[in-house]
Amino acid sequence: MGQFAGKKILLLVVGLATAGFAAVVGYLTLKHEDVVPPDTVSTASTDELSYPDPLDLLPDETARAIEEDLARLLNVSEAADAIVSLRQRIVEANRKKDPLVHAVIAFTLQGMAKRFASVDNQTKLACFYMATEGVAWASDNPCPTWPCLLSVTEQMLREHLATGKTENRVQGLNFIRVSWEWLPYGTELNEAERAFIGKWKASLHDMAVQLLHAPDEEVRVAAVRAVAAAPVDEAARDALVGLDDSSPRVRRTTVLALADRPEVLPSERLLPLLNDTNYDVRTTVRIALQTRGLSQIEISLATMVFSPMTLARQQAARHIALSTAVDRVAWLKPLCRDEEPSVRKEAAQALAYVGTRQAIKELERMAASDKDRGVRQLAAELLAQLKASPTARLKQASHQR
Repeated sequence: MGQFAGKKILLLVVGLATAGFAAVVGYLTLKHEDVVPPDTVSTASTDELSYPDPLDLLPDETARAIEEDLARLLNVSEAADAIVSLRQRIVEANRKKDPLVHAVIAFTLQGMAKRFASVDNQTKLACFYMATEGVAWASDNPCPTWPCLLSVTEQMLREHLATGKTENRVQGLNFIRVSWEWLPYGTELNEAERAFIGKWKASLHDMAVQLLHAPDEEVRVAAVRAVAAAPVDEAARDALVGLDDSSPRVRRTTVLALADRPEVLPSERLLPLLNDTNYDVRTTVRIALQTRGLSQIEISLATMVFSPMTLARQQAARHIALSTAVDRVAWLKPLCRDEEPSVRKEAAQALAYVGTRQAIKELERMAASDKDRGVRQLAAELLAQLKASPTARLKQASHQR
């Protein structure tokens, strides 16, 4: 009966892990006011940070019991019960408000990290889930050994992602996605500690970026979400490669993840996706642009301007020239640089119709440097006509005023 119950709990853990790091489990939410290691305890270090050695903090009997359970992880037939026992020990320490619960967690995760490469995959999933819980616990509870938790979790994460298995990678990427804002509980960080956490998060970012080009669509979706969640704009911009992904789901995920961050995903990058081959992507982009304040007229014009059809882009130039709802020169500029000479000619004629100083300046650029001789010639002729036209001079004078 106990063995069966243990396996049921392991299945629950694996299910939660595969679904992603959604929340901290209730048994890790207790707060402890007095978690101060004795002065006689030795210390360990991680990248020049010192912290209490978990083994020295724990009673010998507790350490031996943990070691026995950790050794059982290597036996597939015993791993499920070992996981249950390791978790239950942490549950009990929390229930009793044991001030050394952080040492129990740290020593357990250290042992898991040492054996991580050798355990079966279901046990990997369960161990890594426990590691993510430990890191989350350290942000809500005093934890002198938090550098140890970060270090061993990073070690397990690297090995987890390196398995190449989709469920492992998605679980790891979901952990990265929720870790950007992580800080240890109630601690005023010194310079070395801030640097350590910054380096740890940079390492997570690098791991997530590498998986933006993974062969599995599910992994790329999770990678986009993880990278796009980075609070630093420069780091989040790495997720923009998802806009060019072959998978519509990845493209849509990228838009959704960055729709409310125009400083990372400018509207100019969204406009070409109005003509995406996938309906869901097109719809998502349209909603994102509306949320950002673009009008239906602007979205309709953008759909034409960035259409894959040459005729639609030619017609866009004519519609823009006649519009009173948009900045016509700004909207014509993409068409002035269109790959098709016929579209650039239509844009040149539209600029001549607009006739403002900005329009004439763009026409002068086209007359001087367009790569097509016919476009240069047409722009020059239009400029000559404008200079001889009293209407054009009136438009320029009105615009200058």
